Amino acid sequence: MLTPSILSDTVRKYLSTPESIWYALFTVMNVLFLFDLYVDWRQHTVISNPKRPKELSKLCTEEEYAKSREYNVDRSRVSLYEKVYNHILGLATLFIAVPWIWKFTGNYMTNRLGFTSDSEITHSALHQVVVTIISALQPLPVSIYRTFWLERKHGFNKTTVRTFVMDLIKGVLLGLILGIPFTLVFLWVIKRTGNYFVVATCAVTLVIQMLMVLIYPTLIAPLFNKFTLLEEGELKSKISALANRINFPLTKIFVIDGSTRSTHSNAYFFGFYKNKRIVLFDTLIEQMSSEEVAAIVGHELGHWAHNHMLHGLIQTQLNILWMFSLFGLVMNYEPLYAALGLSDRPLVIGILLFSQLISPLGMIANLFMTWHSRCREFQADRYAIDLGYGNVLPTAIIKLYKENKTILPHPNA
Repeated sequence: MLTPSILSDTVRKYLSTPESIWYALFTVMNVLFLFDLYVDWRQHTVISNPKRPKELSKLCTEEEYAKSREYNVDRSRVSLYEKVYNHILGLATLFIAVPWIWKFTGNYMTNRLGFTSDSEITHSALHQVVVTIISALQPLPVSIYRTFWLERKHGFNKTTVRTFVMDLIKGVLLGLILGIPFTLVFLWVIKRTGNYFVVATCAVTLVIQMLMVLIYPTLIAPLFNKFTLLEEGELKSKISALANRINFPLTKIFVIDGSTRSTHSNAYFFGFYKNKRIVLFDTLIEQMSSEEVAAIVGHELGHWAHNHMLHGLIQTQLNILWMFSLFGLVMNYEPLYAALGLSDRPLVIGILLFSQLISPLGMIANLFMTWHSRCREFQADRYAIDLGYGNVLPTAIIKLYKENKTILPHPNA
């Protein structure tokens, strides 16, 4: 039986020196990168085939398939380059930038700000400020290329340079305003709760999740998009009637100006208890009939009917539980930190290193969560069909795929 003591002894046996941990980190990151790259390359070779699969012959024309294939080939090619770029920067960040930033901010904090060297919480805050800014700038070259070449080439991009820059600034500020306090709360809880830190961390995570569910659609999302109430008319009547029929506590229906950034379309709902709100992309309304939009909304309401949001919260809690339970076995293990040349044991870096070491387990967990997510999508489809949209939903989904140029499934999907 795999007990914590056996697991801890195993870790210490095979990862007994800073050098062995360094090589383990380097090996894990590279092996997972190569595996991920291989899987994406296989998908790229499949979608590069210009021949339309016979399964799609009744769903789209040759021209529609050709446009979808061209878009997905370009997107896949950019994704492959992006993975290589991110991997190289990821290695440099973990093995060079992170320890350097920790030492630099420590010296700055002690010599310039007058804090003592044992002020780990304050040190971690300053460290995370620098890391947050660097993390926001790292994907910028690919993001610029993807937005202003790839998406524009295929007729999706509507983002202006000003909007792009403002979104970047807002994202960095939100990362600092929200991310830093949340990180510090985690560190404080771990340090203050001793042997009960795993349970305490799960509780804090749950509170933060619920808080984000509350503030994201009402305070954060409006910073990036304009929300307006859906005007009276056929569409609003259909959605309201649908909500009343299934006792969905609908209070408002919003239209979001997604067309200011892209022609991609979507719909979702948010809210707690008896204060639910539905959000429709303006592009979705433009692309579909009222009945088709109602069918898409019926699918989204299927997620509500089957408590899929609750499932997501539970999955996150279980993920936090097993990860921090394992981390507790090595959180004070000095060679883990010495692998990056650190003499102290900063928890913020320890968590980062540990998450990289157990990333193979995380990949397995992600496979399960992906499978579960697909099952939930099928449940939501079935719910919409049971509501009477059996004839409309398939055409609406096919139209959604056509408009987004994603009607190009893998043969094993």
